[in-house]
Amino acid sequence: MASRETQAEHFKAFQQVVDIVRLDGIQGGGEYLVSPVTEVNPQGEEFVTWPISNLEREAAFEVAAT
Repeated sequence: MASRETQAEHFKAFQQVVDIVRLDGIQGGGEYLVSPVTEVNPQGEEFVTWPISNLEREAAFEVAAT
């Protein structure tokens, strides 16, 4: 798995072309997952690229806000 810094760099690169970000809490703990949504098809299915997982709440919201 890539380091959190590497994941954040990839996320920022995709954020330049992505307008929607999904922020999910992971069940059973205080961890969060941030995923850039690159496409939504006509059926409403989301396609995500380079999700960043295992983030604490504050870090997840910071990443999602960038």
